[in-house]
Amino acid sequence: MHRNRSSSGSRASLGPLRIKQDSAGVRGRSLAGGRLSTGANSRTANGRSSIGGSKKSMIPKPSIGGLNKRRSSNYGRQTYGHEVLKDPRPISDKSFMHREIKEIVEFLIDKRYPSPVTTKSLITPTTKDFLRIFQFVYAFLEPKFVMPAKHEEELPKIMKTLGYPFNISKSSLYTIGSPHTWPHLLAALHWLMELVKCGMSMRPEAMLYGCGDDIADEFDGKTEAQVLYEFVESTYDAFLGGADTYEVEEQAVAKDFRRKVLCVAGDIQQLEAEKQRLTAELQLLENEPCQLTALQERFQVMQIDNNRFKNYLVELENHKRAQEQKLAEVDCKYQQEALAYEQTIAENKRLKHIFDTQELSAADVERIKMQQRELAQTLESLEKEKEAFDREIWQEEKAIAKEREQIEHQAQSYNNMARKLKLIPTTAENSHGIDYELRLNFVSQHPDHASMMNFANMIKPALVQLKKQVKETVHDINSQKDIEMEALEQILEMVESKQEEISLLETKLERAEREFISHKERLNKEYKSSIEQVHVLEAEVLELKQLSETDVEIQARDLEEMKRKAQQELVRMKEEKHQFNVFLIDVVNEILQHKTIIQEHISGLHTKAQEELKSLQQ
Repeated sequence: MHRNRSSSGSRASLGPLRIKQDSAGVRGRSLAGGRLSTGANSRTANGRSSIGGSKKSMIPKPSIGGLNKRRSSNYGRQTYGHEVLKDPRPISDKSFMHREIKEIVEFLIDKRYPSPVTTKSLITPTTKDFLRIFQFVYAFLEPKFVMPAKHEEELPKIMKTLGYPFNISKSSLYTIGSPHTWPHLLAALHWLMELVKCGMSMRPEAMLYGCGDDIADEFDGKTEAQVLYEFVESTYDAFLGGADTYEVEEQAVAKDFRRKVLCVAGDIQQLEAEKQRLTAELQLLENEPCQLTALQERFQVMQIDNNRFKNYLVELENHKRAQEQKLAEVDCKYQQEALAYEQTIAENKRLKHIFDTQELSAADVERIKMQQRELAQTLESLEKEKEAFDREIWQEEKAIAKEREQIEHQAQSYNNMARKLKLIPTTAENSHGIDYELRLNFVSQHPDHASMMNFANMIKPALVQLKKQVKETVHDINSQKDIEMEALEQILEMVESKQEEISLLETKLERAEREFISHKERLNKEYKSSIEQVHVLEAEVLELKQLSETDVEIQARDLEEMKRKAQQELVRMKEEKHQFNVFLIDVVNEILQHKTIIQEHISGLHTKAQEELKSLQQ
């Protein structure tokens, strides 16, 4: 069906234009997207806005005065002047840090972090690990983000832009894993993760069309509010194109609502059929005999048999262990008796052989016995002397072992300190080709004392000379440090004065933002009231459509009147919204210009401070 066109072919929008239309009739603002066009044509050559032709906006521009500093987050309290925000979180508490690390690791694993990460690795992380995790988390907010080369300058700016309420110093980003800086950086990283999770949990449909969590009223992926919004959008677009009737849009909306009603009716019929099927199945199950009682009785009988078998097996195991113990005792006794029997037989054979071969008299026997007693006494005295010598040797060996351990510990401490001072190995930075390593050899039977001689003749004089050079270097560095510290104090005083100026400018910016927010809230209230009136008019239109069978002509006239009123309200609402957008862009441009000036001033101060710090570090 063709729409009726007016004689002019197309009509202009009833609201003030964002930019001037060209010959192709291009509009500077898309109604469907709901976004403002900020192209190059939005301002004229002399810098003034071309909104609405040559007319000025009726909305007063807020003056950027000195207001209190803006509250940037829910954390902390509002501060004034140089007062620093105090973090109320127990960021240094071990349990709190452990909970933060656990939540970060779970988030990274859930979002498929490409590198392996554990709770232990985040207790004292490296700078590389922290930067990778920060880049991965921040990429959810800015997908094309790449970690800059000077991360210690960019990361605090990023967190401040996101609204993090606490300060992150550059020095903390030089020593990320240290105990006094890591809790603050961990808390900032956890805050960034929570911000990303909050953004992921938001629903655009709920924000745009006010739909709740339940989607039972949605059909074809759209809510009723979205369908009505698209209907108003398409009809207004057709109106701007010169159409006087909107049969196509009305048929499309009627078709959508009819399909929704049919879907609901079909779902009810399907549920009724499912209910009947389940009712029949329930009746069949109730009529069947109960098998649970028989199975329970059988289970109890099997449980009793199982317990009996378990008791019988326990008794068998006990009987087996007792018999094995008795068998082991009998075997041991038998082996002892057999050994005693063999010893007795051997002793009998030896005594019989002595008895058969001896040719000694009684005097010889007495003399041999006396010599035997003397030898026994001598042997006993020698054994006592041997035990005394063994005790003395043991004491000496213990003393030598202690001294050896002390020497090894001192040598190891010396070598470790030399490695820290970059004296070991010979290719180290401060060795200058001298082998400072101390080696000990206690294993060889003939130890070589060349290492000790080398230490006394070569290493010790070199160390004394190196100590003198280090003292002279430290003295020079301290004197240079005092000079640079004086220069740094002067620079810090300049930075502090500039920060005071910045705080004053920020208070002015806060006042402007407050005036802007109050004006925005007032316009939002008016916009909501206009939307409610439009909804009421739409409800009346639907009622008139239902009563059209009885009085077509009267209802048609009323319907046209209602449409005209609704169109007027919609045009007025669009006009107010457009004026509000014009005011918003002007305020944002002024704020951006003011912010650019402040940032350029701060960047100049930071550049000077960075140059002084680099000279100090050199």
